[in-house]
Amino acid sequence: MTQQGNNMRISKMVVLTILACVILGTSLSVQPTFGYVRPRYHTGYVHEDGYSHEGVYGCIYTIDPSVPNPTVNFVCEWVDIVLSYTIKNKAGDYGLWLQIGYIKGLLSTTLKYYVEVMAINSTGQLIHDFYIGTTFFPKNGETHAYGIRRPYPLSWDIPRSSDPSEFRFYIDNMGSTGVLDLHGIYPYPQVDEQAFVETNITAICITGSHFTELHTYDVSTANPFNVWTRHTPVRESPVYTLTEVSNIAFYASGGG
Repeated sequence: MTQQGNNMRISKMVVLTILACVILGTSLSVQPTFGYVRPRYHTGYVHEDGYSHEGVYGCIYTIDPSVPNPTVNFVCEWVDIVLSYTIKNKAGDYGLWLQIGYIKGLLSTTLKYYVEVMAINSTGQLIHDFYIGTTFFPKNGETHAYGIRRPYPLSWDIPRSSDPSEFRFYIDNMGSTGVLDLHGIYPYPQVDEQAFVETNITAICITGSHFTELHTYDVSTANPFNVWTRHTPVRESPVYTLTEVSNIAFYASGGG
């Protein structure tokens, strides 16, 4: 595990900061502040291939574990793009990112889709926003596809974008306009990609967690959708087990 990988895994929090954004039909709503949550345990992959890409994609199997005291504890499973490993963020650690996945706990006792934004806005301010699904929800035993991409340099992406600071977030239908469209997100392009199961207590059982089809989005029209060619495994608690299937797939288990 590299130092860059360590820098990226930051606590969950929310700061209510309104971005120039469009909330689309399958809406995600901005949530109020609920403070820092520490510690946290990550099990999964960091890509670390040394190249800049324009997005990330992955399929995640949905589990519904018991979460003790869910107003303060949580489990979430996600993919993200790393915007920076070196800029200090609002949590007081180093790292900026955009993240999409599902969560149980903190905000809800049931499974919800979410987007997390730890970035810099168009006025140079550090922001940390959390968007939660309000109109459709993941269910135990389902597999869903999650994606984030920066459409401006992607000549194949529809609708075309005229804003280099725009990012689009997707659940399942990658050819649609997405579930969330944010503008004024900096810095770009991304420097890395990650895929993780995350908890803040090891009493949460993550057995059944399964990630597949880890890809990046790229500028090339010939190969716009590329599999991860390498990965760095991460397991932050001995209670949890990471089973590496390939560069694009893994299982996580243990806890409880």
